[in-house]
Amino acid sequence: MNPTLDQTAFEDLTNILRKELEEYGALLALLVEQQEYILKRDPDTLFKINEKVDAQMQTNHSLLNRRKTIISNLAEQLGRNAESTVSQLIPDFPEPVQPMFYSLTEEINNLIGNARNKVKQNQILLSRLSEVTNELLEAVAPEGSLTKTYDRRGDVTISSNIEKRAFKTTV
Repeated sequence: MNPTLDQTAFEDLTNILRKELEEYGALLALLVEQQEYILKRDPDTLFKINEKVDAQMQTNHSLLNRRKTIISNLAEQLGRNAESTVSQLIPDFPEPVQPMFYSLTEEINNLIGNARNKVKQNQILLSRLSEVTNELLEAVAPEGSLTKTYDRRGDVTISSNIEKRAFKTTV
């Protein structure tokens, strides 16, 4: 082991990577659940799931920031650039721990990739659902009776008076 390395830094890094692995798994599970409710067209539950996804993403971001701090400190101990990544530092770690760190970082990267793919799928599903809803409204609403408004977050609200019955949906 490199005498300049602090054993606590390795323990901290191991703990944060394991926690990130756990939390990215939780995020992926929420995104799968989100997709189920998109397909079920259950907006009330979908809004609740979206709040959970947002909270989980904040948790993951907080862990990422903590990991960056640990990596920066470890990089300095190794005489490397403070902006180094875990993957860049692993060759400088003691040989017995290198496989564990390679595995942890690979699994985290796989989960991040899977989560990104699921987010893209869900965005496409929501976009298509919005298009279908809009087409349906245009098909049944009299000419000029549809109103679209956007809020600060970019969410669109579509409203119409169809045969004297108000209809309003938010996407």
